[in-house]
Amino acid sequence: MKHGPVLPLLALAATTLIWPYSRSAAVAPTPAIGISGSPVQKWRIEPGKVTVCNKPLSGSKVTRRMCGKFQLQPDPQDGERSIIGGGCLIVQDPNQIRQCTDDSVCRPGYCADQTCWHKPVGEDPCKRGLTLQPGVPIRLSAKLNRNLRWRVITCQSLVLGGCSASNPAGKKYRFGEIWEPR
Repeated sequence: MKHGPVLPLLALAATTLIWPYSRSAAVAPTPAIGISGSPVQKWRIEPGKVTVCNKPLSGSKVTRRMCGKFQLQPDPQDGERSIIGGGCLIVQDPNQIRQCTDDSVCRPGYCADQTCWHKPVGEDPCKRGLTLQPGVPIRLSAKLNRNLRWRVITCQSLVLGGCSASNPAGKKYRFGEIWEPR
């Protein structure tokens, strides 16, 4: 039985599959390159804008609400490898702005742009612990209150359970644009 050029091709294929795991100094893999030779994809969970919207209720009733969204999108520069996280609508009373340097000053809440932000009283307009799909918007809504400042916050887990843990090194927050009261 003749093998012809098949054996050299198998040898080439074997070395192509093995080289990323080689400890040899002569053939070291590039850290940002995956096994297929393509760049490792990095992502960001991008907060969207907040708007006043109409939300259908039971029957034919429609109510005015505050709405926001967030989505996973590619970010090769400042992105992370994780696609797990979530987002919330958060508020700030423009008549009671509290200065902060970190989240501990705002408990329970978030320090953004050196001021405290919180979830709306009596509501939890959040979606957490999601495995996100690129480009698929996740929608949030809360009771309409035109007297408050609104924005979307997102959290991207950098380690398992990162967004639900107290360690700030295990997560990455991003804050969306501020919707101002009219």
